Amino acid sequence: MTGFFDYVAANAGQILTLLGEHVQMTAVAVLVSILVGVPLGILISRYGWLARPVLGFANIMQALPSMAVLGFMIPLFGIGQKPAILMVMLYALLPIVKNTATGLAGISRETLEVSRGIGMTETQILFRVQLPMALPVIMAGVRISAVNAVGLMTLASYIGAGGLGYMIYSGVQMVDSNMILAGAIPACLLALAMDKVFAWIERAVTPISLTGADLPTDEAELDKLRRGHRRTLWVVAAALAVLLVGGTLSSVELPGRKVSVTSAYYPEQMILGNMAADLIEAHTDLTVERKLNMGGSDICFSALKNGELDVQIGYTGTMYASILKQPVEGVTAQKAYDVTKQMFHDEYALYVGSEWGFNNTYALAVRRETAEQYGLETISDLIAVSRDLTLSPTFEFANRPDGLPGLQSVYSGLEFAQVVPMDGALRYTAIDHRECDVIVAYSTDSMIRTYDLVVLEDDRGYFLPYYAMPVVREAVLEEHPEVAEALEKLAGVITDGDMVEMNYQVENQGRKPEDVAREYLQSKGLL
Repeated sequence: MTGFFDYVAANAGQILTLLGEHVQMTAVAVLVSILVGVPLGILISRYGWLARPVLGFANIMQALPSMAVLGFMIPLFGIGQKPAILMVMLYALLPIVKNTATGLAGISRETLEVSRGIGMTETQILFRVQLPMALPVIMAGVRISAVNAVGLMTLASYIGAGGLGYMIYSGVQMVDSNMILAGAIPACLLALAMDKVFAWIERAVTPISLTGADLPTDEAELDKLRRGHRRTLWVVAAALAVLLVGGTLSSVELPGRKVSVTSAYYPEQMILGNMAADLIEAHTDLTVERKLNMGGSDICFSALKNGELDVQIGYTGTMYASILKQPVEGVTAQKAYDVTKQMFHDEYALYVGSEWGFNNTYALAVRRETAEQYGLETISDLIAVSRDLTLSPTFEFANRPDGLPGLQSVYSGLEFAQVVPMDGALRYTAIDHRECDVIVAYSTDSMIRTYDLVVLEDDRGYFLPYYAMPVVREAVLEEHPEVAEALEKLAGVITDGDMVEMNYQVENQGRKPEDVAREYLQSKGLL
């Protein structure tokens, strides 16, 4: 535990910032779900025919995997806080809608008849009788939604929205339990705090006559109690307004001379993203917004293509085969680069810069004892025994055309007993614990050395070259051509060994990607 407390002390500022983002996004999502869910609950309590479609939609949203819903949001709303808040809001609807309808339906008919008998209109009955009496049931649904929303909002970091999920997923990628706990523990405490806060709000908004507490008989004391209750209501209303306005303003982009840099979620990409950001800041007068540690390369590219972000460090093979869907058989590194550069310009108005030097291609790796047991040196050797082994590729590799499907077409007969996709460092943990036998690695992964794995030779030359290079929106370069000049300073500089060493410092020594990136650039005289 000492290591955990040391980590928290060293990163307290970042943790507090991420916690603040998490609180704000969660609160806005829950508040919007209340503003939508309560009226829907009122409607279906009055018009029964609406119950089936409204509750059906809410049930479907609950049943859909949250990651799938987030994936649907990205093409419609892009990346950042908006799709994350909308996703959580949709998941929070069901308890609020159902509890609102249930609470209203639970009010006796006699109570409603008495209200009409004294001359109250239907609107007055709703706001003065039904909603106050149903509040305990409604707030129970709100509290359930609020607690669930805290956990769901950890997915926000997957699309660059921030929050405590950044610490959790970064820790998973780097097998850093201290980092995981630094995100998970505050998230757990926040869920408990949200439940307590909404319990307090429930007491604040419930009329004092319905609280069940003993009320004073003295009129002056009763009047004083009512004034205090009204002040509490105003405080609650003001706090909710601040959260809503703050959440709205946080998503508004302020004008200025800036450029945004993105990266995928694994350490190498975060190192390269920080390098790009540092070079731009050092050699231009632009301010850089770092949107690092996002989801896979497809999400980063989508944000770049849609103009939401400006700079990404891509890889030849990913762009050539996965994005452009070009044939891979017999392609040379130079042809892959030339075709990618031209087609990115023609189809997406994106500039592809010079390669930065190293080649982080795919590789199949096995435990040393597995290689010795079966005499494995090449991927072709693996064919004879693959049906007895379990493969753990990345999720991207399992599905993309230059991944497992293409590999099996070139290496005919390469069929595994099981294919269990995993991302990040989890693959290395799994093979070390004998939960799988073969993993898809990257040639610059430092953990190949850490876990003493044997990389099988790609004897049929299937894997494409994966040289890293900057990709920039041409609209940005038209206004700021100095961005390309800054990024070109790393052309051909980084060797395979350099990248392995930098990855090792992050993955095994627990160093921050931004520190490793800055030190490397300084060592090359580029800062």
